[in-house]
This record gives sequence, structure tokens and C-alpha cells, in this order.
Amino acid sequence: RPAWVRDANEGLFALASLPVRLPEGRYALDARGLALDAGDVALGWALGAYQFTRYKKPARKPAQLVVDDAVATRIEALGAAAYQVRDLVNTPTEDMGPAELAGAVRTLAERHGAQYREWVGDDLLAANFPTIHAVGRASHRAPRLAELTWGTAGAPHLVLVGKGVCFDTGGLD
Repeated sequence: RPAWVRDANEGLFALASLPVRLPEGRYALDARGLALDAGDVALGWALGAYQFTRYKKPARKPAQLVVDDAVATRIEALGAAAYQVRDLVNTPTEDMGPAELAGAVRTLAERHGAQYREWVGDDLLAANFPTIHAVGRASHRAPRLAELTWGTAGAPHLVLVGKGVCFDTGGLD
């Protein structure tokens, strides 16, 4: 086992730099004798191949890792989710305001048959979200709260709360 592979959990990052370091092309990994999970390696490769292309074309295409269909299916949704989050984070605030971020949540809800609700501007006060309103009113864009609900009624709840900061002065004085 090579020294750079310390344990099986590092498979995700073991080859992540290769998509942009290797010449363009298609590569296959012979992992016999390595303590690496093929799905972890493929996801790490996909994450390493990410390029933000909204404003500028990439200098080159990343190298591709050839994997079997089962591995590709296993990592496809994870890779797509990571790319979407990275695109949202990398988009500057002038192009990713509250309306655009809420639109991304709405699109996700529509794609997966989820319910979507949104409170905008003074609707936040009426719905008893005064702090969100207070923080967001300093911007020229109306503050928003987006809610995505998915699942079967009566199923256990898993709640993820995230804060998408689209306006922040960072302590401007």
C-alpha cells in the first residue's frame, strides 16, 4: 500500500488532484491491492474535476476516470449536489441575491416533487420572522426565507437549517 494512503477513509481524496494534473484523456484505475473504495475514489475524482464556468470557459477539460455503471450511479447525485453548491457559493453576490438563491431552492423542490414556500420582505414580519427581516432590510434587495419540504407525512423528521448570506457588510464602519 502506498504511503499516501493512510486508511480507507482517505480514498475520497487520494486521487482528487489528478483530473487537473493529468493530461486530458480517459483513465482507468487498477486498485487491486489498494484499500480504496471505488465509489470514494470516483467521487473524489469528480470533486477534483469541478470547474466554475459561469463567467469564463475552463483552460482545459479535466481528465476523466472510467468507472463501471454501478459506481457511476452511486456517485452521480452526490457529485451533482456538490457541483450545484459550489456554483452557488462561487457566484458573486451581485448575481446571487436572495431571489436567485430562493430560485435555486424552488428549482430543487420542483425537480424532486417537494413542497416549496417562501416569505419575502414584510411577509417575514407577518409570519413572525422579525430577525431575518431586520438583518435583510439593510440590503436594497428584499430579504427572503425559503422552505423546502419533502417526504411522507408521519415519517421521522430530518431538518436542515442553512443560512444563505447574500448581503453582509462584514462589519463595515
